[in-house]
Amino acid sequence: MTRTEEDRTPGKTIRVPTPMWTAYQAVLKRQDSNPTADIHQRIREVIEAGGTPGEIEQLRSGEHELAERKRNRYRRAATSRARSRAGDG
Repeated sequence: MTRTEEDRTPGKTIRVPTPMWTAYQAVLKRQDSNPTADIHQRIREVIEAGGTPGEIEQLRSGEHELAERKRNRYRRAATSRARSRAGDG
């Protein structure tokens, strides 16, 4: 199954000096985390602390979208594995 643009969460670009990014990744690895999870958490904290009701609703909508994408990704992976096993026999 070919993924379409609708299947993907749009990427965002930020500018971070390489030494800072390298240190950040090392710290997160020791904490059993990753930049995406950490940045998502920080975004949640900022919106929950200072967001308007409308912005908090946008946060909830985005969280729902992420959860749906994750469910669909795992569903596609399971379907793909099942097809591969069926072809092995």
